[in-house]
Amino acid sequence: EFDAFTTDGSVLFCKYCEAPVTASKKFQVQQHLKTSKHIRLEAVKSNSAQKEQQLLLACSSKSGPDRSQFNADLCKAFVSADIPLHKLNNKCLKSFLEQYTGKKVPDESTLRKNYVSQLFNDTMEIIRRKACGKKIWVSLDETTDVEQRCIVNLIFGVLGDETERGKYYLGFEKLKKVSQIMSGDAIIDETVQPLTMSDLLCMKHAPIVSCDVERVFSEYKAMLTDNRRGFNFENLRHHVIIKCNHNLNEHQGQKKSRNEHQGQKKSRNEHQGQKKSRNEHQGQKKSRNEHQGQKKSRNEHQGQKKSSNEHQGQKKSRNEHQGQKKSRNEHRGQKKSRNEHQGQKKSRNEHQ
Repeated sequence: EFDAFTTDGSVLFCKYCEAPVTASKKFQVQQHLKTSKHIRLEAVKSNSAQKEQQLLLACSSKSGPDRSQFNADLCKAFVSADIPLHKLNNKCLKSFLEQYTGKKVPDESTLRKNYVSQLFNDTMEIIRRKACGKKIWVSLDETTDVEQRCIVNLIFGVLGDETERGKYYLGFEKLKKVSQIMSGDAIIDETVQPLTMSDLLCMKHAPIVSCDVERVFSEYKAMLTDNRRGFNFENLRHHVIIKCNHNLNEHQGQKKSRNEHQGQKKSRNEHQGQKKSRNEHQGQKKSRNEHQGQKKSRNEHQGQKKSSNEHQGQKKSRNEHQGQKKSRNEHRGQKKSRNEHQGQKKSRNEHQ
């Protein structure tokens, strides 16, 4: 009979009445069990649990076409986006969806009774398949919600191969090593160098909490705002797991997309760098070709200049030869003229 209660060690909480119960004496708890409110709520929730179980069995025995894929997708979209299902009761929103989708929008109760639990089971099955047979890491943290109830949150992820673990979990391994050193289970070695003992003491209260855990806590508190405190524990569990798992997958997808984008950007930069290097190489080659062309042109010019000098030298040599020849002719003429003059002189002498 005491299965109707839960406790955090200090406060006894009735699951049916959803209220704390005074438990300083055993008879106080027994009196609460005999109250008309507790008996009525226990009967109502027991009947609803039986009906829900029968409905789940009936739904599981039905064939696929009896379940609307549109309703399932609509439920998944609303829960993943943290939109309360009762918003479907808004006439304007409902008419808008029916007008532009051509589908009949179901009532909020239909989705909650027939689709939320199935969506939860599908999500849990996906999580089980991802973690089956693989090594996982687990992170736990505790906080209080807006109702000042103490809750603990758990998040886990699948570890990759040895290369990925060495790449992504070095920070955790170092904190773990520091903790072992401070507890006397290990000694300082090269894995924590160049940390000094004073550095190790500063890490005594270093938090080892996943950012995803804190993000899920924020999601949990957002679901229990002042206008959304009608969740019972089971529905709250369904909504938290569906929504947070979807958001984590979406976050990981965005991170993967960013990494791929950065990889493509890096590849483009490398390609542009290679292209720039090729252009520079071609520019240097062109510059060398131009330099060789200029050198060849200078050599040709020098050859032409040398040829011209040789031609001028030959012309000068011919002119000198002609001058010498002319000088010889003049010398011969003068000699001839002297010989004639001597002949005339000789002839006058003979005449005398």
